[in-house]
Amino acid sequence: MENRGSKEETLYYMIEGWHGELADTDLYFHAAYRQEHPVQKGHAYTVIDGIEGKGIFAGISFAAGMNGHNTCWVEGEPKMYLDGDPYPTINYTGTEDYFCGSYAFGNDILLHKYQTFSGLYAGMYAILGNDSQEMYNGQQRFLLYRFHVKDPVYFHTSFRMTMDNLGWTGARYDDYTSVAYWYMEKPSRLSAGLPSDEEIIMK
Repeated sequence: MENRGSKEETLYYMIEGWHGELADTDLYFHAAYRQEHPVQKGHAYTVIDGIEGKGIFAGISFAAGMNGHNTCWVEGEPKMYLDGDPYPTINYTGTEDYFCGSYAFGNDILLHKYQTFSGLYAGMYAILGNDSQEMYNGQQRFLLYRFHVKDPVYFHTSFRMTMDNLGWTGARYDDYTSVAYWYMEKPSRLSAGLPSDEEIIMK
């Protein structure tokens, strides 16, 4: 736990432990934060890379911040590369499809209104930055999640995931932020750390 603010704070916590031997089938939980503000136009956003070993990809928390007029931002394809595959082993059809919100998360495509939703394993639970939920409005911020509980993604030697930043009009330059979750047979550590205080805030 790190206090990055200028004010001293008090933190209360409790640690629960367990004494015993771990079974050979028990896995270690991992999580990693990434951001790119903005995504380099024409290049895919890296959700996670550098994972080496055997494990299970468990899901992602994701925030997308629109820069300029929204237009359409959900046509980018999430891609998973398993075990050193040079081409995507799993290639989803679009950003909103991956988060189980087809047709651009619209509750009525004719009315051009977004619809927030929260399911057990996927959702877009909040739209921030603009009082209107009108589709393709400017400067909105979307908060989403997808957990691979019923459809775990197994890998044996390596895993990485990217997500295109695309819309109907082609490449965009929006702000992407994510936390990836996965389990591995052995504890591992990635080289990437948290951004600086100035960089970590989504504008």
